[in-house]
Amino acid sequence: MKRVQLVLSVLAAVPLVWAVFNGANPLYQSYPPAYPLYPTKNQTTRVLTLGVFGWFTSPVLPDDGGAWAAGLESAVELFLSVQAAADLFNAKWVFVWVEVNIVPYQPCIQYLAAQNAVFLNRYAGFIGDTTDVVNPGTLTASAEAMMAGKFNVPYCSPLVFDDMFDDKTTYPTFFRTIGKAELAGAGVADWVVSMGWTKVVLVVSCQNNDGYGFLFFGGFVQRAAHNRIDILDTIYIYCGDSPALADNDFVTPVNRMKATNGRIFIVLAFTDAVSALYLQMHSILGVKAGLTSLEYVWFVAAQPYDLPTYASFFEDPANRAASFYLGRNVTASDFNPVFGLDGPVSYFPDNPVWLQFNQTWSTYGQRPLNYPLGGGHVVMPMAYDCALSMLYGYDQLLSEYPSSVTLSTIAQRQLDPALTKPSTFSVDKMGSCGMLVYDELGNSQSGGLYILIDIDGKKTIVQTTPLNGNFSAKLEQASFQDGMTLRDVFSIYFNSTDFTIPVDYPPITRANETLTRMAPALAVALCFILAAVVVLGLTWRYTPQTEVVPIEMARLNLVASAIGYGVLFLHIGLPTRLKCVLMTYLTMAAFGVSMSSLWTTTLKLARVAPCRQNGISRRSVMSRPGWPVVASVVMAGWILATIGISLNPPVAVDVPVANLTVYTMCEQSSGWFVELGIYIALMVVLTGWTVRNIMIMAETPILKTHATLFLISLSHLVALTGILGTLMYIPAMLSFIFIFRVVAHLLIPTTVAAPILASVACEIWKKDRAPEYDMIRILESSNIIDMGSCDTIMSTKSIQSLPAAVSICQRGSTLVDVGRSRIWVVESTIIVDPGFGQCSSKKPGLQPFALPPINLRNMISHENTRVTVQFQNHPLVIIDFDDVESAHGLVKAFNRKYVLDSSKGS
Repeated sequence: MKRVQLVLSVLAAVPLVWAVFNGANPLYQSYPPAYPLYPTKNQTTRVLTLGVFGWFTSPVLPDDGGAWAAGLESAVELFLSVQAAADLFNAKWVFVWVEVNIVPYQPCIQYLAAQNAVFLNRYAGFIGDTTDVVNPGTLTASAEAMMAGKFNVPYCSPLVFDDMFDDKTTYPTFFRTIGKAELAGAGVADWVVSMGWTKVVLVVSCQNNDGYGFLFFGGFVQRAAHNRIDILDTIYIYCGDSPALADNDFVTPVNRMKATNGRIFIVLAFTDAVSALYLQMHSILGVKAGLTSLEYVWFVAAQPYDLPTYASFFEDPANRAASFYLGRNVTASDFNPVFGLDGPVSYFPDNPVWLQFNQTWSTYGQRPLNYPLGGGHVVMPMAYDCALSMLYGYDQLLSEYPSSVTLSTIAQRQLDPALTKPSTFSVDKMGSCGMLVYDELGNSQSGGLYILIDIDGKKTIVQTTPLNGNFSAKLEQASFQDGMTLRDVFSIYFNSTDFTIPVDYPPITRANETLTRMAPALAVALCFILAAVVVLGLTWRYTPQTEVVPIEMARLNLVASAIGYGVLFLHIGLPTRLKCVLMTYLTMAAFGVSMSSLWTTTLKLARVAPCRQNGISRRSVMSRPGWPVVASVVMAGWILATIGISLNPPVAVDVPVANLTVYTMCEQSSGWFVELGIYIALMVVLTGWTVRNIMIMAETPILKTHATLFLISLSHLVALTGILGTLMYIPAMLSFIFIFRVVAHLLIPTTVAAPILASVACEIWKKDRAPEYDMIRILESSNIIDMGSCDTIMSTKSIQSLPAAVSICQRGSTLVDVGRSRIWVVESTIIVDPGFGQCSSKKPGLQPFALPPINLRNMISHENTRVTVQFQNHPLVIIDFDDVESAHGLVKAFNRKYVLDSSKGS
């Protein structure tokens, strides 16, 4: 459509164009130079000419307060801005005279005006006007830039920001002294940080109906990520198939805005969509949304309608039937202050280049540029920067390429196209509005953005935010206007001095455990830890290692339990990175110790059961301790944890539990799944192997009770871990997280250790039931053989000796006589039967019992008919046989390295 309009306008305007370019130009007016010329400058031989496009309707700027006429910037302002740059260079350059000519046009003939100007073969570059801002039907700057690019002539615009100019195929030589709107979007993100906020709700219009808001969207999102701004929700509005506001859904977006609980709304949309959304806040299905009170801060890319526009808008019956209609006329009381943006900034009184331009501008009889944005001179500093960029760029080209770049090749359009791209004129020098730096598409990478407060149509600028094309650049603190502070800004916003600065998110309730709430559980945990330490000490003092009651495992599980109880203390208050790391390591240690000790102990007992129902003997109890295996499993878990933590450190995140209630918990990133999966696989293998060992133990009558206890312990560990570990990470269950934490860290270690401790207590209890037998209290770590297995022992392949008298040396060197007993040797273990195989006896003292295995720690010796067994952790045992042969036969049943000389044995 654009092309058709262009062709028709060209055909219709040929006679007028001819008249404009070949007739006298009554609008041209020369001005005296602002600076003295360089003394030796020749004004006639070496000329570099810049052309200024514009609709020249008057030779001077009327002093009318800077109001724009018919929406167009006066072309003379553009001319004078470029002339100011030319005067500056004419005072500096020795051999080059900068000439500025106007290129006038009239409506509908701008394309031919551009073509005619290019064909004159004398222009080094063009400065374009400002009429092609948003409306695609206006073909001024686009036509001029297209023609300039086609004939390899640089073209600079001081104000157009449409994305169409990023097409370097159509506009290869185009650049502009303002940044794209996405830079302004990034500037809004910087403004959010300067206000002390880190959470916002982002609302943006859909491009099919409103492309304006989306221009800012990308820059805001990128810069917000760098500034660590949490976008609570990104909500799209005005997305219907019809551009009519009444046909679009504004109810759902408002409900989503309210559901975020956010207080800062960044609305990137044009006036129409903003106006409908703002009213919708007042009327959600007839109920006030409550999102327009002063505690909710609105930032809008375009201000809502004023009252007369709203009145006109609701004259349409379709709009009165829409959900955003209040059922009455809109009044001033329906409005609260909103923040907005304006720009680009062209008022930089602290910039020496801007001050110099202001002085030069005044020389031409124009009023000084000593007032901020809103006046008619807004575009002039940017037009001045256009000319500066071209002159600096050509100055650099003439110096670097003296043979190929001359004033003649420039005027004849014979430069290499690579030298007329925007990069040539990105000179890294200061202009009046910032550095003269452009990206590869020719967009300025500097400048500023005004943040203003709109109160009933009255706009007050409160902040200047610098713009930067590098969205990852260091955050520059935006400056409040005229020395304002944050409270000054909100005193305007509230129209009061008694106020509270709005927060970005309302106060939330944290479900994390506090010291007060955890006091009972911590007291129990502390008692458990102390009890575990006491019992642990007692096991070394009074309970030596035995074969059937594995005290080593009980000790390891006491340690694991203490660790599990201790982790509970790390849940006091909010988690930190150190707490998260410690919880990971300690939890892995507790589970590793429990699981690996279960595995090692059940493996030993499954392999060394002295009797089995099928009569096949097994090897004796292995003397090697299980702690090396336990340490290996714990270290494996820690190595995996270290890898995961180093690659993906745990972080504390807020997980919503209910409205305005969150639980802060440690969260691992997805990279943890590999390491955690390996660790879980290791635990699964150990669990399966332990179950197999328990099944083997259950076949042995001596170990059946212990197999049951081990199975209970293992089942509790697996079941509670699976259930609680799952529930604790279901969002709906997070409100009960405190209970789960307490149960996990108190119940799991308790149920693992309790059955093991019960087996020890049960054994001691059985011994205490027969106080008349002193030797039972002495045999604290001997394994009492189940009476039902007595016959099995007799049928087992073993060395059977003759009856002997057995005595045990208790403390104080007092001998306790066990009585006449029958002796067996099963592998390296001595089994004593005080009842001579009388299995019917119910007295505990007459039950067979196994002494600790003979090894390097437990040695045997004999002298004549007496055999003496010395144990490291067991009272001395003396066996007196009836003859020397029987004593010698018992000793020969063991490896010689376990036999002491008679001298040592005595």
